[in-house]
Amino acid sequence: MRESPQTADLIDAARAVFRDELLPLLPPDRRYQALMVANAMVIACRDARQGGELEAWAHELLVPLVGDGALEEQERRLAAEIRAGRRDGETPVAEALMELTRRRVAISNPKALVE
Repeated sequence: MRESPQTADLIDAARAVFRDELLPLLPPDRRYQALMVANAMVIACRDARQGGELEAWAHELLVPLVGDGALEEQERRLAAEIRAGRRDGETPVAEALMELTRRRVAISNPKALVE
Protein backbone atom coordinates (compact mmCIF):
# COMPACT_ATOMS: atom_id res chain seq x y z
CA MET A 1 0.00 0.00 0.00
CA ARG A 2 1.34 3.41 -0.96
CA GLU A 3 1.35 6.34 1.38
CA SER A 4 -0.26 9.65 0.47
CA PRO A 5 0.53 11.87 -1.23
CA GLN A 6 1.11 9.88 -4.39
CA THR A 7 4.11 10.60 -6.60
CA ALA A 8 1.92 12.10 -9.34
CA ASP A 9 0.29 14.43 -6.82
CA LEU A 10 3.70 15.65 -5.64
CA ILE A 11 4.81 16.28 -9.21
CA ASP A 12 1.56 18.16 -9.92
CA ALA A 13 2.05 20.36 -6.88
CA ALA A 14 5.69 21.06 -7.74
CA ARG A 15 4.78 21.89 -11.33
CA ALA A 16 2.07 24.31 -10.20
CA VAL A 17 4.54 26.18 -7.98
CA PHE A 18 7.14 26.16 -10.74
CA ARG A 19 4.70 27.42 -13.39
CA ASP A 20 2.77 29.92 -11.31
CA GLU A 21 5.41 31.32 -8.98
CA LEU A 22 8.91 30.65 -10.35
CA LEU A 23 8.48 30.80 -14.13
CA PRO A 24 7.31 34.46 -14.11
CA LEU A 25 10.49 35.43 -12.21
CA LEU A 26 12.84 34.01 -14.86
CA PRO A 27 14.38 36.23 -17.53
CA PRO A 28 12.82 35.85 -21.00
CA ASP A 29 15.91 34.12 -22.40
CA ARG A 30 15.35 31.24 -19.90
CA ARG A 31 11.62 30.79 -20.57
CA TYR A 32 12.06 28.05 -23.20
CA GLN A 33 14.24 25.90 -20.93
CA ALA A 34 11.81 26.44 -18.05
CA LEU A 35 8.87 25.36 -20.20
CA MET A 36 10.79 22.22 -21.17
CA VAL A 37 11.22 21.44 -17.46
CA ALA A 38 7.48 21.98 -16.88
CA ASN A 39 6.68 19.68 -19.82
CA ALA A 40 9.01 17.01 -18.45
CA MET A 41 7.16 17.24 -15.15
CA VAL A 42 3.84 16.65 -16.93
CA ILE A 43 5.25 13.55 -18.66
CA ALA A 44 6.68 12.27 -15.37
CA CYS A 45 3.30 12.79 -13.74
CA ARG A 46 1.48 10.81 -16.45
CA ASP A 47 4.12 8.10 -16.20
CA ALA A 48 3.72 7.94 -12.42
CA ARG A 49 -0.03 7.50 -12.88
CA GLN A 50 0.01 5.08 -15.83
CA GLY A 51 3.52 3.72 -16.32
CA GLY A 52 3.26 0.74 -13.98
CA GLU A 53 0.04 -0.40 -15.58
CA LEU A 54 1.57 0.01 -19.03
CA GLU A 55 4.59 -2.10 -18.10
CA ALA A 56 2.42 -4.88 -16.69
CA TRP A 57 0.21 -4.79 -19.77
CA ALA A 58 3.23 -4.81 -22.13
CA HIS A 59 4.75 -7.76 -20.29
CA GLU A 60 1.56 -9.80 -20.65
CA LEU A 61 1.23 -8.76 -24.30
CA LEU A 62 4.72 -10.03 -25.10
CA VAL A 63 4.51 -13.36 -23.24
CA PRO A 64 2.77 -15.22 -26.10
CA LEU A 65 5.10 -13.61 -28.65
CA VAL A 66 8.51 -14.18 -27.04
CA GLY A 67 7.93 -16.01 -23.78
CA ASP A 68 8.14 -14.89 -20.18
CA GLY A 69 10.87 -12.83 -18.57
CA ALA A 70 11.55 -9.25 -17.61
CA LEU A 71 9.94 -6.71 -19.95
CA GLU A 72 13.31 -5.37 -21.06
CA GLU A 73 14.47 -8.87 -21.99
CA GLN A 74 11.22 -9.59 -23.83
CA GLU A 75 11.66 -6.41 -25.86
CA ARG A 76 15.27 -7.35 -26.67
CA ARG A 77 14.22 -10.83 -27.82
CA LEU A 78 11.45 -9.47 -30.03
CA ALA A 79 13.75 -6.83 -31.52
CA ALA A 80 16.38 -9.48 -32.30
CA GLU A 81 13.77 -11.68 -33.98
CA ILE A 82 12.50 -8.76 -36.04
CA ARG A 83 16.05 -7.80 -37.09
CA ALA A 84 16.71 -11.40 -38.09
CA GLY A 85 13.59 -11.39 -40.27
CA ARG A 86 11.84 -14.12 -38.27
CA ARG A 87 8.76 -11.98 -37.65
CA ASP A 88 8.20 -10.52 -41.11
CA GLY A 89 4.55 -10.23 -42.00
CA GLU A 90 3.21 -11.43 -38.65
CA THR A 91 0.01 -9.50 -38.01
CA PRO A 92 -0.13 -10.19 -34.23
CA VAL A 93 3.37 -8.75 -33.81
CA ALA A 94 2.57 -5.65 -35.86
CA GLU A 95 -0.70 -5.10 -34.00
CA ALA A 96 0.98 -5.57 -30.62
CA LEU A 97 3.73 -3.09 -31.47
CA MET A 98 1.20 -0.53 -32.74
CA GLU A 99 -0.87 -0.78 -29.55
CA LEU A 100 2.22 -0.62 -27.35
CA THR A 101 3.38 2.46 -29.24
CA ARG A 102 -0.03 4.12 -28.89
CA ARG A 103 -0.04 3.52 -25.15
CA ARG A 104 3.49 4.83 -24.70
CA VAL A 105 2.76 7.93 -26.77
CA ALA A 106 -0.37 8.50 -24.66
CA ILE A 107 2.02 9.02 -21.76
CA SER A 108 4.84 10.92 -23.47
CA ASN A 109 2.89 13.03 -26.00
CA PRO A 110 -0.89 12.45 -26.02
CA LYS A 111 -1.50 15.35 -28.42
CA ALA A 112 0.29 13.34 -31.11
CA LEU A 113 -2.56 10.80 -31.03
CA VAL A 114 -5.29 13.32 -31.85
CA GLU A 115 -6.43 12.84 -35.41
